[in-house]
Amino acid sequence: MYARKTPLSRRSFIKYLGVAAAACPSCLAAAGLVARDGKNGIKKAGETGVNWAYEGANGPQEWGALSPQYRVCGDGSEQSPINLSVEDPTHDHDLKINYHRMPLRVENSGRTIDVNCNTGSGITMDGDKFELLQFHFHHPSEHFLEGRRFEMEAHFVHAASDGRLAVLGVLIEIGQAHPLIADIWKSMPATAGPERKVASTMILPSDLLPDDRRFLRYAGSLTTPPCSQIVTWSVFRQPVTVSAEQVAAFTSLFPRNARPMQPLNRRVISRSR
Repeated sequence: MYARKTPLSRRSFIKYLGVAAAACPSCLAAAGLVARDGKNGIKKAGETGVNWAYEGANGPQEWGALSPQYRVCGDGSEQSPINLSVEDPTHDHDLKINYHRMPLRVENSGRTIDVNCNTGSGITMDGDKFELLQFHFHHPSEHFLEGRRFEMEAHFVHAASDGRLAVLGVLIEIGQAHPLIADIWKSMPATAGPERKVASTMILPSDLLPDDRRFLRYAGSLTTPPCSQIVTWSVFRQPVTVSAEQVAAFTSLFPRNARPMQPLNRRVISRSR
């Protein structure tokens, strides 16, 4: 992971992400920060303009060849997502979650639905603080658990003041409808465009986390180009549920927006006690 000696404010951190080589458009996408142009509709700040996709000629198998900036997508040794196992070694990981209620800010980025978060919420991970920037969704799940792929996955993206990223992964299976998803889906835009602020709808992001907070942790990457290997992943072992109708509402906009599983290589996955 890259680091800076001088702590950054939130505004400085965002500016840093836009210009630093180690930072990436996916980081900005995670924060819900987009610049728009008349030709392409949506263009992430700092992107090369390469039209990567989840399927077809510019799909995941080709990401590493689309641009020199995306090379690590093809030859990186710590890529995400992966298959997770609960048989991996245990570790006394410390994870404290401190999310606050906030007004709903929802955006269709053109590749997923982002829920952008007000300042003040975050996590403390093994003593280090990370601010919650946003959370978003994938179908099907990007991570596998014991070889099983789930219907969806939510990613809660956090940043430390020195630029490190930490993502909490929540696996989602079909079952009972989820009330927080219902609130988000009710206001999600059907097409890519600006953030929609719904001041009348207050949400608590932790409502989407499972009751059982045991997780699996590993060092990985962003799951979109340029696939920078700067992420500490903590994926909860217990899934949450959404209804089949809620899945269908998402897939009507994004039929498939998940990267295929990547090799573990020499990495060690650890599980919390």
